[in-house]
Amino acid sequence: EWDISSRKVAKFRSDRVPISRLGWGSSTASGWGMAASALGRRGFEGRRIGPEASGRGRPCAVKGAGARNPKGVTRRHALPAAAADPMLLGTVQPLDVYVTLCALIGSTAVVKTFDSLAERDLIEKNLSRKLIHTTCGPLFVLSWLFYTQSEYARLLAAVIPFVNGLRLFLIGSGAVTDAAAVKAVSREGDRTELLKGPFYYTCVLTLVTVWFWRRPAGIVALSIMCAGDGLADIVGRRLGRGNALFYNKSKSWAGSGAMLAGSFALSEILLALFASFGLVDPQDAAGAARVLLICVLCSVLESLPVNRALDDNITVPAAALVIGSQLL
Repeated sequence: EWDISSRKVAKFRSDRVPISRLGWGSSTASGWGMAASALGRRGFEGRRIGPEASGRGRPCAVKGAGARNPKGVTRRHALPAAAADPMLLGTVQPLDVYVTLCALIGSTAVVKTFDSLAERDLIEKNLSRKLIHTTCGPLFVLSWLFYTQSEYARLLAAVIPFVNGLRLFLIGSGAVTDAAAVKAVSREGDRTELLKGPFYYTCVLTLVTVWFWRRPAGIVALSIMCAGDGLADIVGRRLGRGNALFYNKSKSWAGSGAMLAGSFALSEILLALFASFGLVDPQDAAGAARVLLICVLCSVLESLPVNRALDDNITVPAAALVIGSQLL
């Protein structure tokens, strides 16, 4: 919380918003002082933001010449206007580089673990393929929470799926030999399968990271593609016998229901986490209903026979992004 009087900061309390959440990293431990100084220099005028002033969950309102509340920044963990100073955020932040390296190592470890399990026949290759599909995307989205507010953060984050996509492309094209990866990710053991669904998956992750960074539409779209589509296959193969859809015998009510439930659950969990960090607006009942509608429509799309010709790693997230951009 902070008070901003005319041309000076009257009160600045660091016990409400940790410095780490401002995204300035350890090299700027005096970030609060820098922010206060910048606010004073630029002459912002405002008022106290607190529970008694604006109500829980409402966006922070700091008024003044040129002062704007960043879209999706909530009062609870709101950033001062000076946190968007180009001098602080217009450069690559060391913390973003560290997060990218850690996330890249972690994602590689997860994929290699499933590759090894499939190669040793400890899990079915179809299950391994879908477990990678279901877990890697959500874990990657969670890493977005630890990046700073730098304008380069999204580009560094996009390196992670890009590198994994490049790996799939090299293996699928035959430039690199990796029998374990082929067995874990492909359906029939054909390396060229890696150039289809798995490669499209990484492409979508990369593009959404760049264009829908920390936006509800992007978070929901990736939740549907990862958890929803992945659970649809896992549950459908085990519980789908005897309850095939009347308009598509290759899909089941069990699989489609699992996709809907998984998509909605992961979307709400991720949106709640991002809201707790002040990166998106908190969800209310109306917002949850809109998310549910998007999940229902995408679940129906995934169940249509059209996905025999078009890969659902493209059609489903594309539809979610289009609808989500209008509703969220």
